[in-house]
Amino acid sequence: MANLYIYRLKQILSIKSTIVLFSGTFLNILLFYICYSIKCREFKDYKRVIYLFVLTDLLYNAIQFINKNVAEHKNGYYIFISHGLITNFGQEIVLVSVIAETRIFLYLVITKRIRLTKFKFILLILFNIAWNLTDIIWLYSATFNGLNEACSLVESFMPIEFALGTDNATLPFFPIKETEVINILVLCHILLTCITVFLGITIILMKIQRKFKETSNFISKNTKKLQKQLTVTMCIHFMMPILLFAIPTTFILGCITFGVDPDKNAYGHIIFMFIIWPIVLNPLCTIILIGPCCKMFCSIFRLNCFRKIMSREMSN
Repeated sequence: MANLYIYRLKQILSIKSTIVLFSGTFLNILLFYICYSIKCREFKDYKRVIYLFVLTDLLYNAIQFINKNVAEHKNGYYIFISHGLITNFGQEIVLVSVIAETRIFLYLVITKRIRLTKFKFILLILFNIAWNLTDIIWLYSATFNGLNEACSLVESFMPIEFALGTDNATLPFFPIKETEVINILVLCHILLTCITVFLGITIILMKIQRKFKETSNFISKNTKKLQKQLTVTMCIHFMMPILLFAIPTTFILGCITFGVDPDKNAYGHIIFMFIIWPIVLNPLCTIILIGPCCKMFCSIFRLNCFRKIMSREMSN
């Protein structure tokens, strides 16, 4: 019965993740086209922010298309099971820390009226990549140090179904012992990133709201409305991956702390199905909640009724 459950779960994961990734890629490309097509003067300053949303989501999609890593926990080991073509680690933290760079950039645009040069814009992205590469290097070092012995040990207590694909082919898996010093450093690095992102975004949101109040009498009604729409979108982009990743992860960490086996039902596979949803929901929220984007979307797909509602809303 357990064998059939894990097999069905892997089938659902494969189908669902493929649908989500293709849908997310389509929506992000559509969002890029929508932004490129908008000629509104007030919207010009914020195009690059949305382009950055699109770029980071597409990069994450590309990684997931190549490789879908699922993490399970068994007997003091974190076991990364690869369902793709290559192995890669630290994707969850990429999803979180990418949010930081986009929010800091948005803060500079709205409150300081600073437009980053292309060089500074590239540096911002490179810094984000370098920060996340630290996780990848550490994890690869920890994984390939004594890999054969660790794999033999894990095979003795991990159900074989976890390491089989839907075609019954053997999947590569990489166990990491949670008590080793290098892995504790990785955990501290991840916690530091999450805390920095959470505190940083909270401060930035407070400053943006304060700046809105200070400039409310000096900017046009359309600009004011656009800034509010971007702030709401920004909050959703921030909260969604945090909730979808942090809540189930906290549950698993709690189980580990109190000695409960969290993965007898393959919760790692289930969590993966949740954490990829921002790929679809982020561009969808951006299209719906930002007035000019929604108006252009309705124009492209000839949604006249909805377009009239949005036009009335934008004019109020």
